Amino acid sequence: MVMTSLLSGCSFDPKTVQIITSACDNAWEAIDKSGISSDDAMFIRELLAKRITATATGGERNPERLIDDALAYLGTIGSSPV
Repeated sequence: MVMTSLLSGCSFDPKTVQIITSACDNAWEAIDKSGISSDDAMFIRELLAKRITATATGGERNPERLIDDALAYLGTIGSSPV
């Protein structure tokens, strides 16, 4: 599982692990509802998990902010400057 491998190298307390895991699940639900193709699903889910874990490593613990940041990050991938 992506989360297990990402969290194995981190030192988070159990409450933070629960926050990160829940944020990843909720962010994925938001993406999955959009009808993402199954070919892209694993890649996108991994990107969400990596971004949320990195943001939590920086100190963020608010689930809504973790989710919003990860979704905004996904929105910037592949965007070209105007």
